[in-house]
Amino acid sequence: MPKEVTAVFVRDYFEFTVGVEGGGDYSVELLSGNQSEAGYEYESELKITATSDDGWHFASWKGDIVSTDNPVTIIVEQDMNVIAEFERNEYTLAIDVEGEGSVNEQLLSGTETEAGYLYESEVELEAVPENGWQFVEWQSDLSGTDNPSSIQMDMDRSVTAVFEPIEYTIDVTFDGEGTVSEQLLSGEPVGNGYMFGSVVELTVETQGDWNFVHWSGEFDGEDNPIEVTIEGDVNATAHTHESPFAGGDGSEIYPYQVQDVEQLQEIRNYANSNFLQTSNIDAVVTQSWNGGNGFIPIGDETINFSGVYDGNGFEINSLYINRSESHIGLFGYVKEGILENITLQNVDITGDLYVGGLVGWHESTIGGNSVILNSTVTGNITGTTAVGGLVGQNAFGAQIESSSAENRSYWRQ
Repeated sequence: MPKEVTAVFVRDYFEFTVGVEGGGDYSVELLSGNQSEAGYEYESELKITATSDDGWHFASWKGDIVSTDNPVTIIVEQDMNVIAEFERNEYTLAIDVEGEGSVNEQLLSGTETEAGYLYESEVELEAVPENGWQFVEWQSDLSGTDNPSSIQMDMDRSVTAVFEPIEYTIDVTFDGEGTVSEQLLSGEPVGNGYMFGSVVELTVETQGDWNFVHWSGEFDGEDNPIEVTIEGDVNATAHTHESPFAGGDGSEIYPYQVQDVEQLQEIRNYANSNFLQTSNIDAVVTQSWNGGNGFIPIGDETINFSGVYDGNGFEINSLYINRSESHIGLFGYVKEGILENITLQNVDITGDLYVGGLVGWHESTIGGNSVILNSTVTGNITGTTAVGGLVGQNAFGAQIESSSAENRSYWRQ
């Protein structure tokens, strides 16, 4: 007997799986067709949408779908495996500086790119001030005064490092009496001080018989005024000395400075000190001094001159002495003293015993060292006993070197 057979066909179902790489998720929407536990019916139409987490972005579909479209629509015709790939966002870090300085960046964690840093990278920032400047604070997306400080790259960031100039001060103390004035020659003032690299002129001012001698501390020397380049706080001492001379303190390093005939006369009151002549001296006024007796010789039998006098190549002109006494000359009595580089021109000197143009009596002791060096005298010398153009009496091994006299010496009865 005949039979009727019906062939029944059903559509195949296929598996469709989605994986994720990176920070994100996905959703699948069935546009047409059917879904069962076995998967999706053949020719089902699906819309797949990738959703990124914060700090991430969708990059592409990989696997059985290769596309950057999002969402993407597909037709299921076979088993399929798709991967949604997400990448970290890339953020820029803009660094600005107020003042003079720079900022160093160091990656602590995460990834640095050509344009910036990937999401969640941690970056350490260190503010480096230029000489004479100091770091103050961070501003914009970073705040506070910590240095170094770190910042999390979870968005585009902008950071400003604020620097300010350091205030360097000048502190001058006095050994003696005086005041100091400051004049800014170049650079900038800051508060009560100056910026790094500024040049300041310091001038010591004194009154009466006080004279500037030298500096000590941050700088030394005898210059006044002096220019100081500011590279830090300046602490210095200005040494001043009370005397009738133009400068110095009478020491070997800082001899008294003699620049006129009045100061030349004052040497007799400082007979064991050191002296330096600093200009030519016109002594013609000595003709009227002391009732016509003129200049008082420096040093006598009671108080010998035992110091150092350096004429420094300058001249003493027209010195006048007219005294009926012994030990007469510019220097009356020298014992263990040093006279050097002295030029006496056109002297007119009259005395009794031991009369010389430069020295009346020049004496050394055993083992001592009294010296006349590189000195000359011209003029008239008059006396009764032991009269010489340069020295009246040179006693007990006192030395005379490279010295001469061109004058007329008279012996009186």
